[in-house]
Amino acid sequence: MKIAVTPCVCVIEMLFYKKRFPITVLLSIVTIIVGVGLCTGASLQTEPLGFIVGAAGAVSTALYQIWSKTTQKKLDCNEFQLLLYETPMAAVLVAVIAYFTENYNLSSPTSIWNQHYTPILITKIICTAIGSVGINITLFVGINRTSPLTYNVVSHLKTISIIVLGTILFQEQLTSKRLIGMVVAIGGIVLYSVSNKPQSGGQKQERNSPSPTKTRPKRPDEDDKDTVRIRRAAKSSRTPTRK
Repeated sequence: MKIAVTPCVCVIEMLFYKKRFPITVLLSIVTIIVGVGLCTGASLQTEPLGFIVGAAGAVSTALYQIWSKTTQKKLDCNEFQLLLYETPMAAVLVAVIAYFTENYNLSSPTSIWNQHYTPILITKIICTAIGSVGINITLFVGINRTSPLTYNVVSHLKTISIIVLGTILFQEQLTSKRLIGMVVAIGGIVLYSVSNKPQSGGQKQERNSPSPTKTRPKRPDEDDKDTVRIRRAAKSSRTPTRK
């Protein structure tokens, strides 16, 4: 259901934030979804409960990405400040959920307290934590510098890269369906980048344009030099000469 995040972002921004996308951008999104669906659809198995959970995850992910963008603008902060503010709350939320999902029974052999924490396992846990921090940083930085929709489009390259690396490193079978899906998805990404380029260029030009110089407002009792010279000349002409 990860591919559903991209259309969810489009629908939410169009309905609740009154944002309008060009027809070429919408066409590129449809092309990307079709291509990624062909790449990953071979191993897709849908059940009613799984569909509900996946749909809820797609909507919540889309809302999280959009809110991260709007919150940075609302609070006038950068991505690292927002990440620093959000991380403690996320840690508390995850700790509460872990209390109900993890096995803390000391008598159970599968309890987390009875695990044999070898150096390799500890290294994997640390690397996983570092990777999670990196993902959060790239999420906030990417969305802040671009947009939630652009971030989702770029993230589909990760799916294609995983398929390519799996084929090269682990000799996974690259079927014609996956190959066609990869070509279609890459074509959609190229179409999106071309369609979104004028908008990005306009924003960059507007951002880099020099700001107009601010002039100091003139006080009511302040006159320019020419006005003062004219007044002095008129005053001297009206003054009678003494004999």
